[in-house]
Amino acid sequence: MTLKQQINKKRAEYSTVAQRTAQVRDELLQLENSRADCDHKWDDGVAGYEHEGRYCTECGINELYAPTLAALKWRRGDRESALNT
Repeated sequence: MTLKQQINKKRAEYSTVAQRTAQVRDELLQLENSRADCDHKWDDGVAGYEHEGRYCTECGINELYAPTLAALKWRRGDRESALNT
């Protein structure tokens, strides 16, 4: 196999991996964005670390990031739900 063939083979492999990585990244972002629709149920938190927030037992988000989700709902046009977050 020539050097040119080796390079082209590796470029093709790289392209395949990059496409799959982009697809998985998009799926992950979609799942993370669905946290905005979660009815959060907060755990008890860690004693002495309350300032770091509690975690939702349903979606796993930290309580400190929930306001960010309210902003996401607002941008999507779900204003009523955002105000109740």
